[in-house]
Amino acid sequence: MSTEQPRPPVVARASAAHRLVAHSAASLSFAAGVLRIEGRRRPIDIPFTDIDDVREHPSWLWTRLTIRTTNGAQYAVRGLPKRDATQLASALREEATQRAEQVGPQLIAQQAELDRALSGERYLRYGDGEQLRLRSAQTLASASAAIIRKQLRGDARTAYERLGTLANPNHFERARADANHTFIAATLPAVNDILTTSFAITPTDEQAAAIATDEDATLVLAGAGTGKTSVIIGKIAHLVHNQGALPEEILVLAFNRKAAEEIRARLSDDLRGVVVRTFHAFGRDIIGDVSGAPKISRLAEDRLARSKAFDQIIDDLVSSPADADAFAQFASYHSQPYQSPFDFDSFSDYRSYVGSI
Repeated sequence: MSTEQPRPPVVARASAAHRLVAHSAASLSFAAGVLRIEGRRRPIDIPFTDIDDVREHPSWLWTRLTIRTTNGAQYAVRGLPKRDATQLASALREEATQRAEQVGPQLIAQQAELDRALSGERYLRYGDGEQLRLRSAQTLASASAAIIRKQLRGDARTAYERLGTLANPNHFERARADANHTFIAATLPAVNDILTTSFAITPTDEQAAAIATDEDATLVLAGAGTGKTSVIIGKIAHLVHNQGALPEEILVLAFNRKAAEEIRARLSDDLRGVVVRTFHAFGRDIIGDVSGAPKISRLAEDRLARSKAFDQIIDDLVSSPADADAFAQFASYHSQPYQSPFDFDSFSDYRSYVGSI
């Protein structure tokens, strides 16, 4: 098994006569992917990926090499023998060609992945899209130096330009939005069909779009009686019948029992495996699985018992010499509903309110 041997350093030194009279850099060397410039000051090391361009400027006696980097800096080394200067420049261009040949297939593969994701055949979630954009940017960076880009050919150059267009987060987000709009438009008939067939519901375009959206998190803002529960029911049916999810894999959380009971009642028989809980019940289930079911006070569920308990607590406080004054002060201060200072148009209005309590 053979291993590729590292290339020997390529060196170009200014002539002895030029070094005697010049105060500029005296030599360059290229090895292990780093170009080193040495002169009267400390050496400068430039990674190959930071090199944008290298140019030869021959004269009667010597040759000048100029190196331009990706950040706009430019270095000139004068007094080089023409042969040495040409050899070093050729080594840099050959390195660029090899790197272009290596990164070219990566660029093409990344473009293909990007085009598939933005085709509109499936919904591209924000989190997945951001990971894809960052992978594309990383691949793009490997060919960002102009000296490498110049060596890209055919499909590789096309892929670089395509990835470069979408490297901007705003441009990528617009492309993702367009692709998802295409996906949602193609999915609406299936959403309408399942709701009409299973629940005799004809959703509005906004309701159907909310159901078809497959984002990591979807916020639906709507007033009372506008069909939010229908959207939840439709989403469940869409996930099971159109997206292949199992009912047992779906968890629905509601803020109160009434909402949870309504959702359960409206689920069709084939969706009965869906877990519908209030937030509190779900939390209690988790605690019960870990350390046994917690005990809940009777006062939490019995309104009459809770009212009697509060009355007894108040009687005890009023009858207590140590607590009566403090309780009276508390009760008088909170005799009116709390209002935030930010609810008032001016500070004087707030002071007037406080003074009226």
